[in-house]
Amino acid sequence: MTVEAGGSSTNYIVVDSKISVNDYVSYIKSAGSHQSANSEWKNNCLSFAETYAYDLYKGTKTEPTKAATYKCGGSFNTVHPTTEEETLQVIYNELINGKPCVLQVNSGPSGKVRHFVTVVGFKKGAFQSNITQKDLLIIDCADGKISRMDLAGSRFMTTGEDCDKDYKGYYVRTIAQD
Repeated sequence: MTVEAGGSSTNYIVVDSKISVNDYVSYIKSAGSHQSANSEWKNNCLSFAETYAYDLYKGTKTEPTKAATYKCGGSFNTVHPTTEEETLQVIYNELINGKPCVLQVNSGPSGKVRHFVTVVGFKKGAFQSNITQKDLLIIDCADGKISRMDLAGSRFMTTGEDCDKDYKGYYVRTIAQD
């Protein structure tokens, strides 16, 4: 799939989901299902990111007000890989198995405040042995758009220590087995 994000086209391997990622992003935009659509939703990034992943996986379209307060229950597992390489292996395996996942990234340039995004793909030519975070393609729930993580000012992965949380390592939410 060729994705237009950040002013240039790049080929990506995109998760094989029940709804195409492009169609789902169009839905997000038309429904206003992202954080910046309502000032009350500014701290609901994890809810939106989980909703996007789950909707793509299940083939559903959750209403914006429900997406903002989505309670995942047993739908997701939390993984705290200790290295960037382990984190990327988890993400790669999930995507190859048809499951978008949720990743903790920076909310601002310092990386001290966390934010969550939905990972939906990676650059063609990236393999399990050489994937980097700059290869990732995400849906950023701040604006509901497809974003590349290889551009200046892009999101980047953060750890619990980076953002003063009580866990070590990175933070990934994966869809639980059905």
